[in-house]
Amino acid sequence: MRDGVTAFGQRQFSVFVQDTYERGRVTLDAGVRFDRQDDEALSATIPASPILPDLLPAVRFAGADSGVVYNDVSPRLGVGWDIGGNGRTVFRAAFERHVGQGNHSSAPLQPTGQTRLVYWWDDADGDGLVDRDELDYARGLAATPSSNYDAARPAAVRTPATVDPGLRNTVVDEWSLRLERELARHLTLRVAYVGRNTHRVQRTFPVRADGSLVSSDTFAPVVWAPASCATGAECPPVTYFERNEALPAGTVLRNDGEYGWRHAVDVVVHKRMARGWMIDASARWETSSWQFPTATFDYTDPTNIAVRSGAEDPALGSRWIVEVAGTGRLPWGLVLSGVAAARDGAPYERGVTTPNRGSLGTTVADLKRFGSERYPAVVRVDARLERRFATGRLELVPAVELSNLLNANTVLARNRVQNTPSANQVTRILAPRAVRIEVDIVW
Repeated sequence: MRDGVTAFGQRQFSVFVQDTYERGRVTLDAGVRFDRQDDEALSATIPASPILPDLLPAVRFAGADSGVVYNDVSPRLGVGWDIGGNGRTVFRAAFERHVGQGNHSSAPLQPTGQTRLVYWWDDADGDGLVDRDELDYARGLAATPSSNYDAARPAAVRTPATVDPGLRNTVVDEWSLRLERELARHLTLRVAYVGRNTHRVQRTFPVRADGSLVSSDTFAPVVWAPASCATGAECPPVTYFERNEALPAGTVLRNDGEYGWRHAVDVVVHKRMARGWMIDASARWETSSWQFPTATFDYTDPTNIAVRSGAEDPALGSRWIVEVAGTGRLPWGLVLSGVAAARDGAPYERGVTTPNRGSLGTTVADLKRFGSERYPAVVRVDARLERRFATGRLELVPAVELSNLLNANTVLARNRVQNTPSANQVTRILAPRAVRIEVDIVW
């Protein structure tokens, strides 16, 4: 192994202009943001391997730049309407564009990561340490060298990665509608909808020597059922894709056509502090989908695409969340606060480990459409009781905090691989009830 050293630099410039215009009951907010983001892979020096300094000598990388510069214009527009003219009922609509922060397009061009050569080894002296004269060079390499290694020129590190000069930054467009109503003194209701569209996604794809994309048609479908399955596990036939010819080492970082939608509705009731108590109650419902519309352009290996395209966005997590939080003053100067929350369980992806897929190795083939099976809902209650004491310039605040008051042991994660003896075994649960006692001292 030859050590790896990587170094990168970034330059970011941003300008943001916004103005607010009011006329009667209408308020208009308009703004625009400009971001210029550039990066480069900086020069780096790698020390030689202490065991094979001739085959893995010290090298110096002069640096590289993808030439990709993001120049992003992000508009913002919002309209507010005071429906009653008294500020008690307000409707707002807005559009905002967000772009990815940071330019990392030169990272694939940095070839000075670790370099790995694998040889057959005979531990002649039995000390468990590799010595140069114990390597069997006659048998050749036992595995493919790291992609940054050139056996003909071991001191000249290289990378088979390329970057599309037309690469553009990832974009999220957001639309929102909000209605806020003062129901009574100190009591407010807010209903909001938010829609987000993520597009212009960046991915790395394998390419041939001429720079053309590797076609998804070069992968062949295989219908396979596991021969052994643990008790209580599911091992139905699955379809995975294999490829006898190895994928080329060359890659390209580019934009593809995959995209995702997320829709969320929030309802919030807020009771401001009055008469010694306050409370917030909220409920959120979300739905999402992630699309891979075009073979070869949006994906290369078709394995699992059928159960992922059009299914739930893996980044969503819970589809609904309900939460109540409040604070109240009790007799004798005590203050009690707490949060009770319930949320939908995360998706549970059962799958089976496939046989070797030709040159691709093994993978986990999903059994069901992503998001169709979930972990149980999670309910959690936390509370805090405190009392403030003050004398002169000294203030003491002793407090007791209880986490997971109900001591629920809800399952959060299991071993999803079904053709293994540990299939479906629990690997993570909600943290148990905990009591924390603290004293804050201020003087």
